[in-house]
Amino acid sequence: MINMTSLKNKIKAYLRLIRIHTIIATALTPSLGAFATYSVLKDKLIPDDIIQIFIPLFLVGIIIHIFGEILNDYMDYDIDKANIELLEKPLVSGDVSKRSVLIGLVLCLIFLIIVFIFSHFSNLSILLFIIGATTGIIYQLISKKWLHSAVLIASYVFFIILFGAARSEE
Repeated sequence: MINMTSLKNKIKAYLRLIRIHTIIATALTPSLGAFATYSVLKDKLIPDDIIQIFIPLFLVGIIIHIFGEILNDYMDYDIDKANIELLEKPLVSGDVSKRSVLIGLVLCLIFLIIVFIFSHFSNLSILLFIIGATTGIIYQLISKKWLHSAVLIASYVFFIILFGAARSEE
C-alpha cells in the first residue's frame, strides 16, 4: 500500500527542486524570441502554424528550466549544506537523493533530444541553443568561484532568446 502522505511529500520535494513557481517564465524565453521575430518578419503577432513553432520552443524552455534548477542544486550542494537557512532544500534535506538528481539531468537531456528530433529546428537555431546551453552550464559550474559569472547567465538568456528567434524564421 502506498503511503499517500509520503507520496505527497515526495512530489512537493520534487516540485520545490525544479522551482515549479518560476517554470513558466523560463519556458517562455525561447517563445518570446520567436514571437518578436515572427511579428517583425511576418507582420503579424500570432502565426497560423503556432503549434508547430511555439509548442516545441515552450517544451524546450520547460526542459532547460528543470535541467538548470536541478544542476544548480547539485552544484551548490556543499555550499547549501553549510548554510543553516538552506537546510530545507530538497537535495540538502535528503527529500531528493543525489542519484535522483543525476537521473533527472539525464532524463532532461533525453527529452531535449527527442524534442529537437521531432521539431526540425534549423542548424542555426541548434547552434544558438548549444551556445546558450553551454554558457548556462558553465555558469552553474563556476558561478560561486568567478565574480563576473553573471555575464554567463546573461549570455545564456540572450542565446536562448536568439534560438527562439532563429526558429521562427523557417
